[in-house]
Amino acid sequence: MTATQPRPTSNAIEAPDDDPAHPPRGDGNPFPGSDKRMWTDHFSSALSAASGLPRDITDFLAPYVTRPKRFLVRRDKEWVLAPGVFGITETGERTLNVEMHGFAGNSGEFNERINSFYAAPFKPRRDNDTQPVRPSLVTGSTSSGKLAPYITTARAVSHDELNAVLGTMSVALEIINGDRTYNLAEDMEVHGQQQPTTHVVLKRRIREPDGDGGSRIRELVDLTAVQGANRTMARLNLFGLTPKDIVFGVRPRTVMNVKTANELPTTDTRRWVPVFADLLAEAYDDPEHPGHELACRARAIATVKVRIIIGPSRPDALSDFASSVFDANRIDHRRPPLEYRVVDRSSADFRALLRDLKQHRLLDEATRAWLAGEALDPQASASESIIDARDRRDRALLAAVFPPDEERRRRVRVVLGEPARSQTGSKHVNARARMYSAAATDGYATLWNPRVMDGVFSARTIKDRETYSKLAPWSEVRAAAEAGDFSMLDDFIQTRGIHWLVDAGLIEADRGSLGAQTATDNTNTDESPQRLERRTIANLRAAMAHKQQAAFGLLLELAHATEHRTDPRRVDDDGTPQNDTKATKLWLQNAFPKKSGGRGGNNHENDLPPDTPPTPPTPDPHAVRLIAQSAFQNAVMADMINVVQTVFTAGVHLLDASEAAGVLPLSTGTEEVVESIEKALIAIGEDIETLTSQVSKLKYGKAKRADFEQSASELYAEEVAE
Repeated sequence: MTATQPRPTSNAIEAPDDDPAHPPRGDGNPFPGSDKRMWTDHFSSALSAASGLPRDITDFLAPYVTRPKRFLVRRDKEWVLAPGVFGITETGERTLNVEMHGFAGNSGEFNERINSFYAAPFKPRRDNDTQPVRPSLVTGSTSSGKLAPYITTARAVSHDELNAVLGTMSVALEIINGDRTYNLAEDMEVHGQQQPTTHVVLKRRIREPDGDGGSRIRELVDLTAVQGANRTMARLNLFGLTPKDIVFGVRPRTVMNVKTANELPTTDTRRWVPVFADLLAEAYDDPEHPGHELACRARAIATVKVRIIIGPSRPDALSDFASSVFDANRIDHRRPPLEYRVVDRSSADFRALLRDLKQHRLLDEATRAWLAGEALDPQASASESIIDARDRRDRALLAAVFPPDEERRRRVRVVLGEPARSQTGSKHVNARARMYSAAATDGYATLWNPRVMDGVFSARTIKDRETYSKLAPWSEVRAAAEAGDFSMLDDFIQTRGIHWLVDAGLIEADRGSLGAQTATDNTNTDESPQRLERRTIANLRAAMAHKQQAAFGLLLELAHATEHRTDPRRVDDDGTPQNDTKATKLWLQNAFPKKSGGRGGNNHENDLPPDTPPTPPTPDPHAVRLIAQSAFQNAVMADMINVVQTVFTAGVHLLDASEAAGVLPLSTGTEEVVESIEKALIAIGEDIETLTSQVSKLKYGKAKRADFEQSASELYAEEVAE
């Protein structure tokens, strides 16, 4: 089949009888093949006229559309898009709703849920830090400079840089997709795609070597996902493609295992899409075709319904299109169908707040993008240190979540869905604190759990309209402390110093319920390892308030380490750094020992003579026996029952799958498989008989230890292992 001999899809709307491009067929082949170039060109022209997208973009988009003639109507001797192809998203954007080849679209790196896998453009780097930065986006324009409804990169991106960005995207989506209780690609292979994915046109500009020692700028049109990134990647996977293939070039014949000499990759959809579409149709019909298995795997998604955003919610909002087009994705992942990390959820809430403030003209776009970690500091100054610039951003973040004026307070409550101010408490304060902490990570080398800020702010913070918009900058705190005034030090530790300690690896957020943790220290002279004590942030603040000079010296050392990209040193009680040392969690625990009695630091435990720990009592044998009895009971009544239920459930699945495949349940390698299963069940049966007989012996004290030291199941397992 050639690229000009298309095949119809069995579930498509019938083309007119006089349409030679779609002769009627009844073979059940789900792959439509390529379409006549004439209809693809008519569709491209009509889409450009209806949307304002440049023709060079619609020419790359149109080949994905299957049987484009059905989406066109004749009007005044011109082909135009039929009214039924337009729609509106949940956030008001105008969409094109059509059926496309199942391999259309790309996952895209601009997904709310994987935001934390990328670095902000201003993030300080450590020597081994390779976390990529996503390119900044702007609204596209026509050749005449008029804004158009597509997005593009603000600068050309090197092909190596983009390769790292797309590689991180694929890994990140695989990680978060693990939260599902099923394999998405396998599910789509059986059930197809149930919900349409939503995409926006992304015009990528890639700087790559030209082969002569120089470089060139290559442009390509990518349909990046706004909603359905995981589904899009699963679809590509079923077609033997990856997101990188779409960007760096597809070899359609190679993908379909068709032998060809030196097939070159191409990103031009006008070239590879028709070839790939025809190969899929041919392969599905021919069991001997080298691509037949691939075509069969992808048959349930041979064609899919796709939504492409082709206009903003308001005609006057086109200038903000590059940011607003992802609002639907932000909404989805603030209330996600799948669980995901606290840092990602809190970040999503914070960026939603920034978008709302901008929409209500309480924030300009440059500041929004900076606070969201998407763009550089609009007020950056060469004379400002890294620490001072980061501190300025941290204070702006905190002022956004605990704002100073009533209008901004109301916007925060609306975005977060908080109750009336009088009904707020620690839950709502902690949620805002996590938003601040999650956003702050963009300015540091470390990504931490924002739960580190839980309980740091008073439960009445929202209720009492407290704000942190007037916090003294680090430069003022430092100057005052150097003059002997530590009055601002605790506020600094509370609002920013905690993050400094986390970034340096001196404290951890949310250690769970493990309690004390064993820690070793290279300079610890005690032969037995010390243990890290579980302590709250409030307790650490109290300990640092008790030794203010040392606390200030530590903060100075952390600032110095950040500026010079070195490990922070330990400081003595006077705050003087100790050369050839390294600050650690264990050192921090000993330098600022745990305090009792709260923030005031009134505990004089350190002034008392050494205490002799009491000798622990001998364990009560009766209590030990009760615990052992409970463990035996649970092993029989819970663990064994669960295992048996699992085996029976597996048997049901085996019968169902065998019936669907039309084969016997144990038809593959039957003799060896059946023998292994029977041996295992015989061993288990012997153990069940033994246990049953031992119950009465246990009751009357006649059971012997030797009866439980080895089981038939254990012997079988050893036999299999050998």
